[in-house]
Amino acid sequence: MIIPAYLESTVIGTKVREIARSFAQSEVSGRVIVVASDAATARAAEHAGSDLVLRTGRLGKAAAINHGVAHSEATVIAFSDANCRVEPVDWYRILRDDLEQADLVSAQKTESGGSEGSLRVLDALVRRSGSGVHESAAVYGEFVAMRRSDFEPLPEDVILDDVALGLSFGRRHLRVVVDERIRTVESAPPPREQWGRRVRIAEGLLGESVPDIARLLRFPAGRVFTAHKIVRVTLSCAAFWTTLVSAAVAVPPVSLVVVPLMVISVLGYAGRIRLPHWIRSLVAPIGMQAVPLVALRIVLRRRFGRGRPSAGALWEKIQR
Repeated sequence: MIIPAYLESTVIGTKVREIARSFAQSEVSGRVIVVASDAATARAAEHAGSDLVLRTGRLGKAAAINHGVAHSEATVIAFSDANCRVEPVDWYRILRDDLEQADLVSAQKTESGGSEGSLRVLDALVRRSGSGVHESAAVYGEFVAMRRSDFEPLPEDVILDDVALGLSFGRRHLRVVVDERIRTVESAPPPREQWGRRVRIAEGLLGESVPDIARLLRFPAGRVFTAHKIVRVTLSCAAFWTTLVSAAVAVPPVSLVVVPLMVISVLGYAGRIRLPHWIRSLVAPIGMQAVPLVALRIVLRRRFGRGRPSAGALWEKIQR
């Protein structure tokens, strides 16, 4: 288990002990490797009993993943974030069975609290299969596992390392699955952090995945990824705003209701104004429609040299 961690000193100890307990109950030999990008996280990981702590500067998650794999000789490797819990405790049994049929396995991501519960339910319904296992390159970086022999080093300047990993397998016609029987659980981030995270994801999809769409459509997992992720930040978003503007033009009084609703929804979802939790949950699907527009502006400004220099895998991190 490789855990890339930056500014995670208060949670890394719990994560290391949790994974160590899972390994202790299994019939396989397992090691916990922490790739720590700051001294406090490294000390906390060592204190918790991590088998190996690799101290690095801040390289970005993709580079940390590559660094961790380079120091592992395991037959099977897994990556997981420091701030999530992996369930059930015997996840390795499910993973073992999955790897008999698939090449890369991702857990299903879940969050406690937050305002996006309805969206996650909808996602689950769209992807649901009878076995709880479905093919998609849209894997969740909170938990991903594979045979070490199938791993290819990731480009270290990618924004979406988990997408790059899933698509790396899909392009090689290796089977990529998400197994809903393995779950990661974490607390939902505060609204402002969630907004930044969503903008970053959309930026990666628009700047990295959309230009590659011709290749994505050539393999099954890429087509599922396109329908599930790319359509949401392109066609669905365009349809939403086109419908909204058309309604306001055709029936001007509509704008008296729509404009305030949009402003409140976007500001509430972004955490710029305080709303009761139940209201924020209701307006979240509306507020999220502004995310692709903000991300597109960033992508275009960067593309034409007017934005900030490419930060690659680095972003503003909230300390935990």
